Amino acid sequence: MILGILTVAAALVIRIASEPTAHAPLAAAPEAVNVPAGETILAVGATREALAVATRDAAGAERIRLFHPETGAPIGETAIRRE
Repeated sequence: MILGILTVAAALVIRIASEPTAHAPLAAAPEAVNVPAGETILAVGATREALAVATRDAAGAERIRLFHPETGAPIGETAIRRE
């Protein structure tokens, strides 16, 4: 039992003392992106490669629009279909 407690204590000390992994910073966000008039923005997400904007139009169609993370230029679009 003492050996088990020592093992857990050692694991905690090693885990707490270890340095957190450094993550690369995200690219700078563009000042603005253009979505079509009448679309509502539902969510926004960012990676190093793209800024993702989920939108819904007046008819209820949903899309994920991808923009270049630095310039804000559109680079792709995917329709979301619910089943």
